[in-house]
Amino acid sequence: MKKGISLSAVGLTLVAILTAVACTKESTSTVDCNKYNSTYNSNMKAIIDSKCGTCHTAGGSAQFSGIYDSYADMKNGLDVMWLEIKEGRMPQPGSTPLTAEEKEAFECWQKAGFPEN
Repeated sequence: MKKGISLSAVGLTLVAILTAVACTKESTSTVDCNKYNSTYNSNMKAIIDSKCGTCHTAGGSAQFSGIYDSYADMKNGLDVMWLEIKEGRMPQPGSTPLTAEEKEAFECWQKAGFPEN
């Protein structure tokens, strides 16, 4: 019984440490979101259409992981999209990369809760 309790305590401690590290990493951003009005309709749709839409469309090479033709199509996967961009996995190598400003706009959009308008 004591062995189970100590393993649970270790597991909970590990989760707490990983959460603290993730929160600290997230809060170290230096992006000034005041210069972006990041909403889907104001500026993000144009970025998504040009950088993501060629693969994430019906018949595109990444249609299996999401079709990004509209906000409704993608709104449930925006956290995953942001993680893929933040970690450098999207756009995929060989595709046109996001500019630094486009990445900042995505970050500000995420911080605002991915608003549509």
